[in-house]
Amino acid sequence: MENLPNIFRKLPVQVWFFLAAPLFWMAFLLIYRPFDSRVYLDAGRGLYYFSIPILFSILFVTLVITRLAFHFIFRDRRLSVFGYIGWCLAEMLLASAFMAIYMSLITQPHSTYFSALGQCGRLCFLILTIPYAIINLSLFLTARAETAELKQDQMLRFTDENKKLKLVVASSSVVYAAAEENYVRIHYMEGIRVKDYVLRNSMKSVESICEGKGLVRCHRSYILNPSHVKALSRGKEGIIEAEMDVDCPPIPVSKRYYDTLASLF
Repeated sequence: MENLPNIFRKLPVQVWFFLAAPLFWMAFLLIYRPFDSRVYLDAGRGLYYFSIPILFSILFVTLVITRLAFHFIFRDRRLSVFGYIGWCLAEMLLASAFMAIYMSLITQPHSTYFSALGQCGRLCFLILTIPYAIINLSLFLTARAETAELKQDQMLRFTDENKKLKLVVASSSVVYAAAEENYVRIHYMEGIRVKDYVLRNSMKSVESICEGKGLVRCHRSYILNPSHVKALSRGKEGIIEAEMDVDCPPIPVSKRYYDTLASLF
């Protein structure tokens, strides 16, 4: 199963969800009044324009909690697309459950909590499907575009400190580069084997060669290829490490570069 692109985990994306989705829900309800919502929310007591702001607030608070929880739980963990769909459905159900508490109270004794849950569930699931689909589709398209741009195969021409050409490899074949005093060791794929080349140059110069070619700085001593990263995880001492898809030690990722690297997944 395909893993969820990392763009879905970003905090600004969560803000989009808990702002845009409730606002769309309220506007849709006020303009179109679907599923006899005017009669139901009025409760026979003239409460229509009172109930909508209350339900909006319930939906907003629920999504703030669930979206922030999603960000902090899965920012360093993998999640399948099906798992994410399940999360979205669960937060809609949770919002419906809280809305039903309010509706069952104002419609007593004519309805029970479970009948109110059915009505609120219909208002949540069928209306929120629209903003959820729009936001998630735009995120998937953005992630695909970033991946396609990242995977463009470009040649890297590594030169030494005297500007003499020493190594030419495809950007996609480079796994990572590590600083070693006055040298930089370039690790790259040749067929199914990982080879390395020791280049007499500074990390700053190597970074300028790799700039715009799909490789990114992840640490003051490391540059890596995100397409070879299998997972980002925290080590025993709380240090973030990149686990590569080849046989090599985990590569440290400093906090300074973490967000940039994580956004590429």
